[in-house]
Amino acid sequence: MNQIRSLIWLSLVAGLSILALGFIRQIHWALLFLPLVLGLGWWLGARTNHRWLVAAVMLVFSMAVVGVFLGGFSPLWLAFSSAVMLIAWDLQFFAWRLTAAGKVENEQQLIARHLRRLASLSIAGLLLVLATTFLRFRLGFEIVLLLGVLAILGLRQGIYLASQAEK
Repeated sequence: MNQIRSLIWLSLVAGLSILALGFIRQIHWALLFLPLVLGLGWWLGARTNHRWLVAAVMLVFSMAVVGVFLGGFSPLWLAFSSAVMLIAWDLQFFAWRLTAAGKVENEQQLIARHLRRLASLSIAGLLLVLATTFLRFRLGFEIVLLLGVLAILGLRQGIYLASQAEK
């Protein structure tokens, strides 16, 4: 469990630091306190098991990322920041589920499997961001619509297979 908590805080510090860097580069000194407030809110939510507070931190963080992006900060850095914050969010809720379950048989194997899945999904997501940032295609509306439907069906199938693997 300590391994998960360390990863949560490492991810949180990385994500909020990048957000702070975005504020510094855009000379929004008045907003520099926001990452500190978000970190404090997360710590308080994690300590008191208030899931709504962690969710609120993620919501405010997402809005701040959009603001920094609109201000011209690098989308790649913001994608990385968002990814590590999502990792922290996922691990926080995973830690709460483990704590609520009490004694878990093969806990270390369960944690290792969760971390492997989380790492593979995070890497895949970041690779998609890189691909969409550097590759440009001209596609017609019909192709985009077809790709959107295929993406939704693929996500649905992936979620279904992941839920079946959990059982």
